[in-house]
Amino acid sequence: METVPKKLHEIVDMVHSGSVRLPQFQRSFVWTRQEVAELLVSLLNGYYVGTFLWLPVQEKKLPFGDRLFEGVDPTAVRESTQFLILDGQQRLTSLYYALHAPLNVPLKGTRQPYRFYLLLDAIPIDEDIPISEDAIFSERADAKKYSRIEDQYAQHIIPVTKLTERELPQWIQGYQLWATQGGGAKEPLGSVLERGNQWLQRLRHFLDHRVPVVQLPAVADAKGLEQVATIFEKINSTGQRLSVFDLLTARLYPQNINLRQLWESALEEHEYLGRFVGDDKKESYAVYPLRALALYRGQDARAKRLINLSGDGFEADWQVVIAQMNEAAKRIASANEAGFGAFKKSWVPYTTMISPLAMLLWLAKDTGSPDAYMKVQRWYWAAVFTERYAASVETKMMQDYKEVAAWMRGEEVLPDAIREAQNQYRDINSGSRRVLETSTMGNSIFRGTLSLLALGNAKDFFLGDTIAFHDLDVHHIFPAAFLKRQIEVQDTKIINSLANQTLIASETNRAISNKAPSTYLKDLERKLGDDLLRLLKAHFIDEEALEAMQRDDYESFLGARSRTIAREIQKRIGLA
Repeated sequence: METVPKKLHEIVDMVHSGSVRLPQFQRSFVWTRQEVAELLVSLLNGYYVGTFLWLPVQEKKLPFGDRLFEGVDPTAVRESTQFLILDGQQRLTSLYYALHAPLNVPLKGTRQPYRFYLLLDAIPIDEDIPISEDAIFSERADAKKYSRIEDQYAQHIIPVTKLTERELPQWIQGYQLWATQGGGAKEPLGSVLERGNQWLQRLRHFLDHRVPVVQLPAVADAKGLEQVATIFEKINSTGQRLSVFDLLTARLYPQNINLRQLWESALEEHEYLGRFVGDDKKESYAVYPLRALALYRGQDARAKRLINLSGDGFEADWQVVIAQMNEAAKRIASANEAGFGAFKKSWVPYTTMISPLAMLLWLAKDTGSPDAYMKVQRWYWAAVFTERYAASVETKMMQDYKEVAAWMRGEEVLPDAIREAQNQYRDINSGSRRVLETSTMGNSIFRGTLSLLALGNAKDFFLGDTIAFHDLDVHHIFPAAFLKRQIEVQDTKIINSLANQTLIASETNRAISNKAPSTYLKDLERKLGDDLLRLLKAHFIDEEALEAMQRDDYESFLGARSRTIAREIQKRIGLA
Protein backbone atom coordinates (compact mmCIF):
# COMPACT_ATOMS: atom_id res chain seq x y z
CA MET A 1 0.00 0.00 0.00
CA GLU A 2 1.41 3.40 -0.94
CA THR A 3 0.25 7.00 -0.66
CA VAL A 4 0.96 9.50 -3.43
CA PRO A 5 -0.22 13.12 -3.82
CA LYS A 6 -2.23 13.75 -6.97
CA LYS A 7 -3.81 16.84 -8.44
CA LEU A 8 -7.56 16.70 -8.08
CA HIS A 9 -7.91 18.02 -11.61
CA GLU A 10 -5.91 15.06 -12.90
CA ILE A 11 -8.17 12.62 -11.09
CA VAL A 12 -11.26 14.39 -12.47
CA ASP A 13 -9.81 14.04 -15.97
CA MET A 14 -9.31 10.31 -15.31
CA VAL A 15 -12.96 10.08 -14.22
CA HIS A 16 -14.01 11.78 -17.46
CA SER A 17 -11.88 9.47 -19.60
CA GLY A 18 -13.15 6.35 -17.81
CA SER A 19 -9.84 5.19 -16.35
CA VAL A 20 -11.12 5.91 -12.82
CA ARG A 21 -14.50 4.35 -12.08
CA LEU A 22 -16.67 3.17 -9.21
CA PRO A 23 -17.30 -0.37 -7.98
CA GLN A 24 -20.76 -1.49 -9.04
CA PHE A 25 -21.78 -1.84 -5.40
CA GLN A 26 -21.07 1.79 -4.45
CA ARG A 27 -23.95 4.00 -3.39
CA SER A 28 -25.45 6.64 -5.63
CA PHE A 29 -24.41 10.29 -5.52
CA VAL A 30 -26.29 11.91 -2.63
CA TRP A 31 -24.75 15.31 -1.99
CA THR A 32 -26.79 18.52 -1.90
CA ARG A 33 -26.07 21.87 -3.58
CA GLN A 34 -24.85 23.21 -0.25
CA GLU A 35 -22.42 20.34 0.25
CA VAL A 36 -20.99 20.75 -3.26
CA ALA A 37 -20.61 24.50 -2.68
CA GLU A 38 -18.82 23.95 0.64
CA LEU A 39 -16.38 21.54 -1.01
CA LEU A 40 -15.61 24.09 -3.74
CA VAL A 41 -14.94 26.83 -1.15
CA SER A 42 -12.58 24.50 0.72
CA LEU A 43 -10.69 23.79 -2.48
CA LEU A 44 -10.53 27.49 -3.39
CA ASN A 45 -8.90 28.13 -0.01
CA GLY A 46 -6.50 25.23 -0.40
CA TYR A 47 -7.90 23.39 2.61
CA TYR A 48 -7.39 19.69 3.24
CA VAL A 49 -10.42 17.75 1.96
CA GLY A 50 -9.47 14.25 2.98
CA THR A 51 -7.75 11.19 1.60
CA PHE A 52 -8.82 9.22 -1.48
CA LEU A 53 -8.63 5.44 -1.51
CA TRP A 54 -8.42 3.54 -4.77
CA LEU A 55 -7.79 0.03 -5.98
CA PRO A 56 -5.72 -0.71 -9.12
CA VAL A 57 -7.37 -3.22 -11.48
CA GLN A 58 -6.97 -4.80 -14.87
CA GLU A 59 -9.95 -4.58 -17.19
CA LYS A 60 -10.21 -8.32 -17.79
CA LYS A 61 -9.55 -9.26 -14.15
CA LEU A 62 -11.92 -7.04 -12.22
CA PRO A 63 -12.61 -8.44 -8.72
CA PHE A 64 -16.18 -7.11 -9.05
CA GLY A 65 -18.35 -5.09 -11.41
CA ASP A 66 -17.63 -1.43 -12.10
CA ARG A 67 -19.51 1.60 -13.42
CA LEU A 68 -18.82 5.12 -14.58
CA PHE A 69 -19.25 8.06 -12.23
CA GLU A 70 -22.67 9.66 -12.43
CA GLY A 71 -22.75 12.33 -15.10
CA VAL A 72 -19.95 10.88 -17.23
CA ASP A 73 -20.99 10.63 -20.86
CA PRO A 74 -20.28 7.04 -22.04
CA THR A 75 -19.56 8.34 -25.55
CA ALA A 76 -16.71 10.46 -24.14
CA VAL A 77 -14.99 7.49 -22.47
CA ARG A 78 -11.65 6.73 -24.09
CA GLU A 79 -9.93 4.39 -21.65
CA SER A 80 -10.56 1.12 -19.87
CA THR A 81 -10.78 0.84 -16.08
CA GLN A 82 -7.47 1.32 -14.29
CA PHE A 83 -8.58 2.30 -10.78
CA LEU A 84 -11.72 1.89 -8.66
CA ILE A 85 -12.49 4.56 -6.07
CA LEU A 86 -13.37 3.01 -2.70
CA ASP A 87 -13.33 6.18 -0.61
CA GLY A 88 -13.92 9.65 -2.02
CA GLN A 89 -16.88 8.96 -4.30
CA GLN A 90 -19.09 11.80 -3.04
CA ARG A 91 -16.29 14.39 -3.10
CA LEU A 92 -15.03 13.34 -6.49
CA THR A 93 -18.50 13.15 -8.04
CA SER A 94 -19.22 16.62 -6.62
CA LEU A 95 -16.10 18.07 -8.19
CA TYR A 96 -16.82 16.35 -11.49
CA TYR A 97 -20.36 17.71 -11.35
CA ALA A 98 -19.14 21.26 -10.77
CA LEU A 99 -16.43 21.16 -13.45
CA HIS A 100 -18.36 19.33 -16.17
CA ALA A 101 -21.98 20.35 -15.42
CA PRO A 102 -23.70 17.17 -16.67
CA LEU A 103 -27.29 17.76 -17.73
CA ASN A 104 -28.66 14.40 -16.60
CA VAL A 105 -27.82 14.41 -12.87
CA PRO A 106 -29.97 16.35 -10.40
CA LEU A 107 -28.53 16.93 -6.93
CA LYS A 108 -30.16 15.67 -3.75
CA GLY A 109 -33.32 17.62 -3.04
CA THR A 110 -33.60 18.97 -6.60
CA ARG A 111 -35.31 17.80 -9.76
CA GLN A 112 -33.18 19.78 -12.18
CA PRO A 113 -29.40 19.87 -12.69
CA TYR A 114 -27.57 22.99 -11.52
CA ARG A 115 -24.47 24.92 -12.56
CA PHE A 116 -22.07 26.46 -10.08
CA TYR A 117 -20.55 29.93 -10.34
CA LEU A 118 -17.80 31.89 -8.62
CA LEU A 119 -18.31 35.56 -7.73
CA LEU A 120 -14.84 36.95 -8.38
CA ASP A 121 -15.45 40.17 -6.43
CA ALA A 122 -15.90 38.00 -3.30
CA ILE A 123 -12.25 36.90 -3.56
CA PRO A 124 -10.12 38.95 -1.11
CA ILE A 125 -6.95 40.47 -2.54
CA ASP A 126 -5.10 39.56 0.65
CA GLU A 127 -4.24 35.84 0.42
CA ASP A 128 -4.28 35.56 4.21
CA ILE A 129 -8.02 36.23 4.19
CA PRO A 130 -10.01 33.09 3.32
CA ILE A 131 -12.59 33.07 0.55
CA SER A 132 -16.07 33.01 2.11
CA GLU A 133 -18.98 30.73 1.30
CA ASP A 134 -20.71 33.67 -0.42
CA ALA A 135 -18.26 33.35 -3.29
CA ILE A 136 -19.93 30.20 -4.65
CA PHE A 137 -23.55 30.02 -5.79
CA SER A 138 -25.61 27.88 -8.14
CA GLU A 139 -28.35 28.35 -10.71
CA ARG A 140 -30.54 25.89 -12.60
CA ALA A 141 -28.76 24.62 -15.69
CA ASP A 142 -31.57 25.84 -17.97
CA ALA A 143 -31.39 29.42 -16.60
CA LYS A 144 -30.25 32.00 -19.17
CA LYS A 145 -29.01 34.50 -16.60
CA TYR A 146 -25.28 33.89 -17.09
CA SER A 147 -25.30 32.04 -20.39
CA ARG A 148 -23.72 34.96 -22.34
CA ILE A 149 -20.02 35.38 -21.65
CA GLU A 150 -20.40 39.16 -21.84
CA ASP A 151 -22.79 39.00 -18.88
CA GLN A 152 -20.22 36.95 -16.97
CA TYR A 153 -17.54 39.55 -17.72
CA ALA A 154 -19.77 42.45 -16.76
CA GLN A 155 -20.72 40.96 -13.36
CA HIS A 156 -17.31 39.37 -12.66
CA ILE A 157 -18.92 35.93 -12.44
CA ILE A 158 -17.14 32.87 -13.82
CA PRO A 159 -18.69 29.41 -14.24
CA VAL A 160 -16.88 26.77 -12.20
CA THR A 161 -16.62 24.76 -15.43
CA LYS A 162 -14.00 27.35 -16.50
CA LEU A 163 -11.77 26.69 -13.47
CA THR A 164 -9.35 24.43 -15.31
CA GLU A 165 -5.72 24.82 -16.33
CA ARG A 166 -6.72 25.58 -19.92
CA GLU A 167 -10.05 27.38 -19.54
CA LEU A 168 -9.28 29.79 -16.69
CA PRO A 169 -6.45 31.73 -18.38
CA GLN A 170 -8.54 31.95 -21.55
CA TRP A 171 -11.54 33.31 -19.66
CA ILE A 172 -9.43 35.91 -17.83
CA GLN A 173 -7.72 37.02 -21.04
CA GLY A 174 -11.13 37.30 -22.68
CA TYR A 175 -12.33 39.43 -19.76
CA GLN A 176 -9.28 41.71 -19.99
CA LEU A 177 -9.75 42.16 -23.71
CA TRP A 178 -13.49 42.88 -23.25
CA ALA A 179 -12.88 45.35 -20.40
CA THR A 180 -10.26 47.37 -22.28
CA GLN A 181 -11.95 47.41 -25.68
CA GLY A 182 -15.39 48.78 -25.00
CA GLY A 183 -16.79 46.49 -22.37
CA GLY A 184 -17.84 47.62 -18.92
CA ALA A 185 -16.60 51.07 -17.89
CA LYS A 186 -13.58 51.04 -20.23
CA GLU A 187 -11.14 50.80 -17.35
CA PRO A 188 -7.45 51.54 -17.81
CA LEU A 189 -5.44 48.64 -19.13
CA GLY A 190 -3.21 48.52 -16.05
CA SER A 191 -6.00 48.08 -13.52
CA VAL A 192 -7.75 45.49 -15.66
CA LEU A 193 -4.58 43.45 -16.09
CA GLU A 194 -3.82 43.71 -12.39
CA ARG A 195 -7.30 42.52 -11.41
CA GLY A 196 -7.17 39.56 -13.79
CA ASN A 197 -3.72 38.55 -12.51
CA GLN A 198 -4.95 38.75 -8.91
CA TRP A 199 -7.86 36.46 -9.70
CA LEU A 200 -5.58 33.99 -11.43
CA GLN A 201 -3.14 34.02 -8.52
CA ARG A 202 -5.85 33.32 -5.93
CA LEU A 203 -7.40 30.57 -8.03
CA ARG A 204 -4.10 28.72 -8.23
CA HIS A 205 -5.09 27.00 -4.97
CA PHE A 206 -7.94 25.40 -6.86
CA LEU A 207 -5.96 24.49 -9.99
CA ASP A 208 -3.02 23.04 -8.09
CA HIS A 209 -4.90 21.34 -5.25
CA ARG A 210 -3.42 17.94 -4.44
CA VAL A 211 -4.90 15.15 -2.33
CA PRO A 212 -3.26 12.08 -0.78
CA VAL A 213 -4.29 9.00 -2.75
CA VAL A 214 -3.86 5.70 -0.95
CA GLN A 215 -3.33 2.94 -3.49
CA LEU A 216 -4.20 -0.55 -2.26
CA PRO A 217 -2.69 -3.76 -3.60
CA ALA A 218 -4.90 -5.54 -6.12
CA VAL A 219 -7.32 -8.13 -4.70
CA ALA A 220 -8.85 -11.18 -6.31
CA ASP A 221 -10.74 -13.02 -3.56
CA ALA A 222 -12.76 -12.64 -0.38
CA LYS A 223 -9.65 -12.64 1.83
CA GLY A 224 -8.34 -9.66 -0.11
CA LEU A 225 -11.66 -7.88 0.33
CA GLU A 226 -11.42 -8.45 4.09
CA GLN A 227 -8.03 -6.72 4.05
CA VAL A 228 -9.52 -3.84 2.07
CA ALA A 229 -12.28 -3.49 4.67
CA THR A 230 -9.77 -3.43 7.54
CA ILE A 231 -7.66 -0.75 5.87
CA PHE A 232 -10.73 1.28 5.01
CA GLU A 233 -11.97 1.15 8.60
CA LYS A 234 -8.65 2.65 9.73
CA ILE A 235 -8.56 5.40 7.10
CA ASN A 236 -12.27 6.28 7.04
CA SER A 237 -11.79 9.84 5.85
CA THR A 238 -14.57 12.26 4.94
CA GLY A 239 -16.41 9.82 2.71
CA GLN A 240 -18.94 7.19 3.77
CA ARG A 241 -17.64 4.07 5.46
CA LEU A 242 -17.29 1.05 3.17
CA SER A 243 -19.64 -1.43 4.83
CA VAL A 244 -19.74 -5.21 5.00
CA PHE A 245 -22.86 -4.98 2.83
CA ASP A 246 -20.84 -3.13 0.16
CA LEU A 247 -18.04 -5.69 0.26
CA LEU A 248 -20.36 -8.68 0.11
CA THR A 249 -22.25 -7.03 -2.74
CA ALA A 250 -18.93 -6.83 -4.55
CA ARG A 251 -18.02 -10.45 -3.86
CA LEU A 252 -21.39 -11.86 -4.92
CA TYR A 253 -21.69 -9.72 -8.05
CA PRO A 254 -19.67 -12.09 -10.31
CA GLN A 255 -22.12 -14.87 -9.29
CA ASN A 256 -25.00 -12.83 -10.75
CA ILE A 257 -26.31 -12.03 -7.25
CA ASN A 258 -27.17 -8.36 -7.04
CA LEU A 259 -27.37 -7.90 -3.28
CA ARG A 260 -28.26 -4.21 -3.48
CA GLN A 261 -31.20 -4.97 -5.77
CA LEU A 262 -32.34 -7.78 -3.48
CA TRP A 263 -32.38 -5.34 -0.56
CA GLU A 264 -34.26 -2.66 -2.51
CA SER A 265 -36.83 -5.23 -3.64
CA ALA A 266 -37.23 -6.55 -0.09
CA LEU A 267 -38.11 -3.08 1.17
CA GLU A 268 -40.59 -2.52 -1.64
CA GLU A 269 -42.30 -5.92 -1.35
CA HIS A 270 -42.50 -6.29 2.45
CA GLU A 271 -44.68 -3.63 4.03
CA TYR A 272 -43.63 -3.89 7.66
CA LEU A 273 -39.91 -4.21 6.93
CA GLY A 274 -40.14 -1.18 4.64
CA ARG A 275 -41.77 0.86 7.39
CA PHE A 276 -39.24 -0.32 9.95
CA VAL A 277 -36.31 0.79 7.81
CA GLY A 278 -37.81 3.97 6.36
CA ASP A 279 -36.45 6.03 3.49
CA ASP A 280 -33.35 7.40 5.21
CA LYS A 281 -31.92 4.24 6.76
CA LYS A 282 -31.66 1.85 3.82
CA GLU A 283 -27.87 1.73 3.80
CA SER A 284 -27.26 1.55 7.54
CA TYR A 285 -29.92 -1.17 7.99
CA ALA A 286 -28.68 -3.30 5.10
CA VAL A 287 -26.38 -5.37 7.31
CA TYR A 288 -29.33 -6.60 9.43
CA PRO A 289 -30.56 -9.25 6.98
CA LEU A 290 -26.97 -10.44 6.50
CA ARG A 291 -26.67 -11.02 10.25
CA ALA A 292 -30.00 -12.84 10.23
CA LEU A 293 -28.90 -14.95 7.27
CA ALA A 294 -25.71 -15.96 9.07
CA LEU A 295 -27.79 -17.04 12.09
CA TYR A 296 -30.14 -18.94 9.79
CA ARG A 297 -27.16 -20.81 8.36
CA GLY A 298 -25.66 -21.42 11.80
CA GLN A 299 -22.65 -19.24 11.02
CA ASP A 300 -20.73 -16.45 12.71
CA ALA A 301 -22.68 -13.19 12.37
CA ARG A 302 -19.81 -10.84 13.17
CA ALA A 303 -19.03 -8.25 10.52
CA LYS A 304 -15.60 -9.58 9.64
CA ARG A 305 -17.16 -13.01 8.95
CA LEU A 306 -20.22 -11.88 7.00
CA ILE A 307 -17.99 -11.21 4.00
CA ASN A 308 -17.60 -15.00 3.76
CA LEU A 309 -21.31 -15.75 3.30
CA SER A 310 -21.52 -18.22 0.46
CA GLY A 311 -23.40 -17.46 -2.74
CA ASP A 312 -24.65 -21.07 -2.93
CA GLY A 313 -28.40 -21.02 -2.36
CA PHE A 314 -28.10 -17.37 -1.36
CA GLU A 315 -31.27 -16.04 -2.94
CA ALA A 316 -33.45 -18.85 -1.54
CA ASP A 317 -32.06 -18.32 1.96
CA TRP A 318 -32.41 -14.56 1.54
CA GLN A 319 -36.14 -14.86 0.81
CA VAL A 320 -36.70 -16.95 3.96
CA VAL A 321 -34.78 -14.45 6.09
CA ILE A 322 -36.50 -11.39 4.61
CA ALA A 323 -39.94 -12.92 5.20
CA GLN A 324 -38.97 -13.52 8.84
CA MET A 325 -37.62 -10.00 9.23
CA ASN A 326 -40.91 -8.67 7.92
CA GLU A 327 -42.70 -10.77 10.55
CA ALA A 328 -40.35 -9.44 13.23
CA ALA A 329 -40.94 -5.85 12.12
CA LYS A 330 -44.69 -6.47 12.20
CA ARG A 331 -44.53 -7.77 15.76
CA ILE A 332 -42.29 -4.94 16.94
CA ALA A 333 -44.84 -2.40 15.70
CA SER A 334 -47.95 -4.31 16.79
CA ALA A 335 -49.87 -3.23 19.89
CA ASN A 336 -51.80 -6.49 20.22
CA GLU A 337 -51.09 -9.13 22.85
CA ALA A 338 -48.37 -10.89 20.83
CA GLY A 339 -46.67 -7.68 19.72
CA PHE A 340 -44.09 -5.36 21.23
CA GLY A 341 -45.97 -2.06 21.04
CA ALA A 342 -43.46 0.17 19.20
CA PHE A 343 -46.02 1.43 16.69
CA LYS A 344 -44.02 4.65 16.34
CA LYS A 345 -40.61 4.01 14.82
CA SER A 346 -38.90 6.32 17.32
CA TRP A 347 -40.02 3.97 20.11
CA VAL A 348 -38.09 0.95 18.83
CA PRO A 349 -35.63 0.24 21.68
CA TYR A 350 -32.90 -1.27 19.49
CA THR A 351 -33.26 -1.65 15.75
CA THR A 352 -30.36 -4.13 15.85
CA MET A 353 -32.56 -6.63 17.70
CA ILE A 354 -34.56 -7.34 14.55
CA SER A 355 -31.94 -9.82 13.27
CA PRO A 356 -31.99 -12.26 16.23
CA LEU A 357 -35.72 -11.62 16.78
CA ALA A 358 -36.52 -12.62 13.19
CA MET A 359 -34.67 -15.91 13.46
CA LEU A 360 -35.96 -16.70 16.96
CA LEU A 361 -39.51 -16.26 15.67
CA TRP A 362 -38.63 -18.64 12.84
CA LEU A 363 -37.33 -21.19 15.36
CA ALA A 364 -40.43 -20.73 17.53
CA LYS A 365 -42.61 -21.57 14.55
CA ASP A 366 -40.38 -24.51 13.64
CA THR A 367 -40.30 -26.07 17.13
CA GLY A 368 -44.07 -26.01 17.57
CA SER A 369 -43.58 -25.76 21.34
CA PRO A 370 -46.60 -24.09 23.03
CA ASP A 371 -44.37 -21.81 25.12
CA ALA A 372 -41.80 -20.98 22.42
CA TYR A 373 -43.27 -17.56 21.57
CA MET A 374 -43.57 -16.70 25.28
CA LYS A 375 -39.84 -17.41 25.65
CA VAL A 376 -39.03 -15.13 22.70
CA GLN A 377 -41.10 -12.39 24.32
CA ARG A 378 -39.29 -12.77 27.64
CA TRP A 379 -35.93 -12.52 25.90
CA TYR A 380 -37.04 -9.39 24.03
CA TRP A 381 -38.16 -7.54 27.15
CA ALA A 382 -35.16 -8.72 29.14
CA ALA A 383 -32.81 -7.28 26.50
CA VAL A 384 -34.76 -4.01 26.34
CA PHE A 385 -34.93 -3.37 30.09
CA THR A 386 -31.27 -4.20 30.74
CA GLU A 387 -30.03 -2.05 27.83
CA ARG A 388 -28.36 -5.19 26.56
CA TYR A 389 -27.90 -4.05 22.96
CA ALA A 390 -26.31 -0.70 23.78
CA ALA A 391 -22.88 -2.22 23.00
CA SER A 392 -21.20 -5.39 21.66
CA VAL A 393 -24.23 -6.02 19.48
CA GLU A 394 -22.86 -8.84 17.35
CA THR A 395 -21.48 -10.81 20.31
CA LYS A 396 -24.69 -10.45 22.32
CA MET A 397 -26.81 -11.32 19.29
CA MET A 398 -25.04 -14.63 18.64
CA GLN A 399 -25.03 -15.55 22.33
CA ASP A 400 -28.74 -14.77 22.71
CA TYR A 401 -29.70 -16.67 19.57
CA LYS A 402 -27.90 -19.82 20.71
CA GLU A 403 -29.10 -19.68 24.31
CA VAL A 404 -32.74 -18.83 23.60
CA ALA A 405 -32.85 -21.47 20.84
CA ALA A 406 -31.60 -24.08 23.30
CA TRP A 407 -34.13 -22.86 25.89
CA MET A 408 -36.95 -23.22 23.37
CA ARG A 409 -35.82 -26.76 22.62
CA GLY A 410 -36.32 -27.68 26.28
CA GLU A 411 -32.92 -27.11 27.90
CA GLU A 412 -33.40 -25.84 31.42
CA VAL A 413 -30.49 -23.39 31.49
CA LEU A 414 -31.93 -19.87 31.53
CA PRO A 415 -30.44 -17.57 28.84
CA ASP A 416 -27.98 -15.02 30.17
CA ALA A 417 -30.14 -12.12 28.93
CA ILE A 418 -33.11 -13.21 31.05
CA ARG A 419 -31.01 -14.18 34.06
CA GLU A 420 -29.38 -10.74 34.05
CA ALA A 421 -32.76 -8.99 33.78
CA GLN A 422 -34.22 -11.02 36.62
CA ASN A 423 -31.22 -10.20 38.79
CA GLN A 424 -31.67 -6.48 38.11
CA TYR A 425 -35.42 -6.38 38.69
CA ARG A 426 -35.98 -9.11 41.29
CA ASP A 427 -35.83 -6.56 44.08
CA ILE A 428 -38.65 -4.07 43.43
CA ASN A 429 -36.71 -1.20 44.99
CA SER A 430 -33.68 -1.86 42.79
CA GLY A 431 -35.86 -2.16 39.71
CA SER A 432 -37.84 0.97 40.45
CA ARG A 433 -34.60 2.89 40.92
CA ARG A 434 -33.57 2.03 37.35
CA VAL A 435 -36.91 3.42 36.15
CA LEU A 436 -36.57 6.51 38.32
CA GLU A 437 -33.06 7.28 37.06
CA THR A 438 -33.99 6.93 33.37
CA SER A 439 -34.69 10.33 31.85
CA THR A 440 -33.80 10.32 28.14
CA MET A 441 -35.93 9.18 25.22
CA GLY A 442 -32.95 7.48 23.60
CA ASN A 443 -32.70 4.98 26.45
CA SER A 444 -34.17 1.53 25.75
CA ILE A 445 -35.86 1.43 29.19
CA PHE A 446 -37.67 4.66 28.32
CA ARG A 447 -38.69 3.43 24.87
CA GLY A 448 -39.69 0.03 26.16
CA THR A 449 -41.98 1.65 28.73
CA LEU A 450 -43.67 3.71 26.00
CA SER A 451 -44.30 0.44 24.18
CA LEU A 452 -45.79 -1.09 27.34
CA LEU A 453 -48.21 1.85 27.53
CA ALA A 454 -49.39 1.01 24.03
CA LEU A 455 -49.73 -2.68 24.89
CA GLY A 456 -51.78 -1.74 27.95
CA ASN A 457 -54.23 0.13 25.70
CA ALA A 458 -53.56 3.40 27.51
CA LYS A 459 -56.06 6.10 26.61
CA ASP A 460 -55.63 9.84 26.40
CA PHE A 461 -56.51 11.62 29.66
CA PHE A 462 -59.26 13.82 28.24
CA LEU A 463 -60.17 12.39 24.84
CA GLY A 464 -60.85 8.92 26.19
CA ASP A 465 -59.43 7.37 23.02
CA THR A 466 -56.53 4.97 22.60
CA ILE A 467 -53.22 6.82 22.27
CA ALA A 468 -52.43 4.94 19.05
CA PHE A 469 -54.91 7.07 17.12
CA HIS A 470 -53.56 10.49 18.05
CA ASP A 471 -50.57 12.75 17.58
CA LEU A 472 -48.70 11.89 20.76
CA ASP A 473 -46.57 13.88 23.15
CA VAL A 474 -44.28 12.43 25.77
CA HIS A 475 -45.89 14.38 28.60
CA HIS A 476 -44.83 15.32 32.11
CA ILE A 477 -47.54 14.18 34.50
CA PHE A 478 -46.28 16.78 36.96
CA PRO A 479 -45.66 19.66 34.47
CA ALA A 480 -42.07 20.88 34.36
CA ALA A 481 -43.07 24.53 34.81
CA PHE A 482 -45.17 23.63 37.85
CA LEU A 483 -42.30 21.70 39.45
CA LYS A 484 -39.83 24.53 38.95
CA ARG A 485 -42.18 27.32 40.06
CA GLN A 486 -44.35 25.79 42.78
CA ILE A 487 -42.17 23.23 44.53
CA GLU A 488 -38.76 24.43 43.36
CA VAL A 489 -37.51 21.25 41.72
CA GLN A 490 -34.68 22.36 39.44
CA ASP A 491 -32.83 19.12 38.63
CA THR A 492 -33.81 18.29 35.04
CA LYS A 493 -33.06 14.60 35.54
CA ILE A 494 -35.61 14.45 38.35
CA ILE A 495 -38.13 16.51 36.37
CA ASN A 496 -37.67 14.36 33.27
CA SER A 497 -37.64 11.04 35.09
CA LEU A 498 -39.42 8.28 33.18
CA ALA A 499 -41.60 7.91 36.28
CA ASN A 500 -43.00 11.39 35.53
CA GLN A 501 -43.71 10.86 31.83
CA THR A 502 -46.45 9.22 29.82
CA LEU A 503 -48.14 9.50 26.44
CA ILE A 504 -51.13 11.70 25.71
CA ALA A 505 -52.43 13.63 22.71
CA SER A 506 -50.79 16.94 21.88
CA GLU A 507 -54.00 18.89 22.45
CA THR A 508 -54.40 17.38 25.92
CA ASN A 509 -50.81 18.27 26.74
CA ARG A 510 -51.51 21.87 25.74
CA ALA A 511 -54.69 21.93 27.82
CA ILE A 512 -52.86 20.73 30.94
CA SER A 513 -50.05 23.21 30.31
CA ASN A 514 -48.43 24.11 33.66
CA LYS A 515 -51.35 23.21 35.93
CA ALA A 516 -50.85 21.37 39.19
CA PRO A 517 -51.92 17.69 38.98
CA SER A 518 -54.47 18.32 41.75
CA THR A 519 -56.08 20.98 39.54
CA TYR A 520 -56.39 19.07 36.27
CA LEU A 521 -57.39 15.89 38.13
CA LYS A 522 -60.56 17.65 39.29
CA ASP A 523 -61.51 18.22 35.66
CA LEU A 524 -60.85 14.55 34.95
CA GLU A 525 -62.90 13.42 37.96
CA ARG A 526 -65.89 15.49 36.82
CA LYS A 527 -65.63 13.96 33.37
CA LEU A 528 -64.82 10.33 34.19
CA GLY A 529 -66.13 9.69 37.70
CA ASP A 530 -65.44 6.10 38.74
CA ASP A 531 -63.61 5.40 35.47
CA LEU A 532 -60.75 7.74 36.39
CA LEU A 533 -58.62 5.16 38.22
CA ARG A 534 -59.10 2.58 35.48
CA LEU A 535 -57.87 5.10 32.89
CA LEU A 536 -54.87 6.09 35.02
CA LYS A 537 -53.88 2.51 35.79
CA ALA A 538 -53.21 1.95 32.07
CA HIS A 539 -50.61 4.72 32.48
CA PHE A 540 -49.07 2.87 35.46
CA ILE A 541 -50.68 5.29 37.92
CA ASP A 542 -52.15 3.19 40.76
CA GLU A 543 -54.12 4.26 43.85
CA GLU A 544 -50.97 5.30 45.73
CA ALA A 545 -49.70 7.41 42.83
CA LEU A 546 -53.15 8.96 42.31
CA GLU A 547 -53.34 10.02 45.95
CA ALA A 548 -49.89 11.60 45.63
CA MET A 549 -51.09 13.55 42.56
CA GLN A 550 -54.12 14.79 44.50
CA ARG A 551 -51.73 16.13 47.17
CA ASP A 552 -49.24 17.43 44.58
CA ASP A 553 -46.68 15.25 46.39
CA TYR A 554 -44.05 14.74 43.70
CA GLU A 555 -41.62 12.58 45.68
CA SER A 556 -44.28 10.10 46.73
CA PHE A 557 -45.68 10.02 43.19
CA LEU A 558 -42.30 9.17 41.68
CA GLY A 559 -41.78 6.33 44.12
CA ALA A 560 -45.25 4.84 43.57
CA ARG A 561 -45.24 5.05 39.77
CA SER A 562 -41.66 3.78 39.36
CA ARG A 563 -42.58 0.72 41.42
CA THR A 564 -45.67 0.08 39.29
CA ILE A 565 -43.61 0.23 36.09
CA ALA A 566 -40.98 -2.06 37.64
CA ARG A 567 -43.71 -4.59 38.54
CA GLU A 568 -44.87 -4.63 34.92
CA ILE A 569 -41.27 -5.25 33.83
CA GLN A 570 -41.10 -8.14 36.30
CA LYS A 571 -44.11 -9.72 34.60
CA ARG A 572 -42.59 -9.33 31.16
CA ILE A 573 -39.32 -11.05 32.10
CA GLY A 574 -40.98 -13.92 33.98
CA LEU A 575 -40.63 -12.85 37.62
CA ALA A 576 -44.35 -12.57 38.33
